[in-house]
Amino acid sequence: GEADSARVIRTRALGICRLSGGHEADAARLEALLAGAACPSPAEFPPLEFDTAIVLQFVEQDANLRRLQRKINELGFLQAWQDCLRQENKRDEIIHKCTNLLSRHFMVDEVDFFEILNQEEDADDGDLRLCMIQGDPVDAHERARFLIERFREWGPKFGFWEDGSSGRTGSYLPITYMGRTRFILWVMGERRSMTDEVHRVLVTAALQMTAAMELLKLQDKLLKAATIDALTGLSNRSEFLRRLDYYFKMAKRLGPIPKQEFCVLFMDLDNFKYVNDTWGHNAGDLLLKLFSETVGKILRSTDLVCRYGG
Repeated sequence: GEADSARVIRTRALGICRLSGGHEADAARLEALLAGAACPSPAEFPPLEFDTAIVLQFVEQDANLRRLQRKINELGFLQAWQDCLRQENKRDEIIHKCTNLLSRHFMVDEVDFFEILNQEEDADDGDLRLCMIQGDPVDAHERARFLIERFREWGPKFGFWEDGSSGRTGSYLPITYMGRTRFILWVMGERRSMTDEVHRVLVTAALQMTAAMELLKLQDKLLKAATIDALTGLSNRSEFLRRLDYYFKMAKRLGPIPKQEFCVLFMDLDNFKYVNDTWGHNAGDLLLKLFSETVGKILRSTDLVCRYGG
């Protein structure tokens, strides 16, 4: 019975060898092995020959293509970053859109944006406080403490932080303009994603954001200078005339609606010239400031107080 089983297995094995591509040499070797004869040696393949210089050339071309692709990605990110800075004219909108863009483009774990609240020239470092504007609120206090330490170490300079135990790295990106550091952008991730090259791109983006934020600050100052009286802090004459023209046009358009009625009240300080001539113009300026503060306290938030002349 065992001999019959062996013959059946032998027949099936030979059939499989012939059906799997018609390899007669394999079938012959198997038949000789089953018969107890010496198995013929398999066919020898010639050795492969290749040019080492060509292989190295292909490797170098592949590396160049990878570097080129990284540069293209960097330029694409910086272009999108500049678009965000150029299209928005409000600080919080710029911060929100730019940090979201950064999170989508790079494989990072944290993107936080902190504002330095009380960094004055005579302030104690122990009183330094950070307020998160954008980022994950979980453990925000601990990250703020960590960034205060980095700020004391690096100040307005860009820094690259590495943690050897966890394999994580971070980019410390201060936003400094008009003489002081006002914000800190912090980006952290695994070492394989937060490389020195990524840090270099982030530094470029931070410099662009610094220029945009400074421009917004200057525009705000120019706007205030054009509409606000420097001495009293009230709206100036040009702002008064602009608002008055607006109220007249609205009243003319809407007609005699009681809620659209408005009034204009002029006030003058009696004997103001006497104050200037007797105690000097500094005393007169102080009187104007006190009068402006008093009037501002008793009016409604919808009212407009202006310094028309003087």
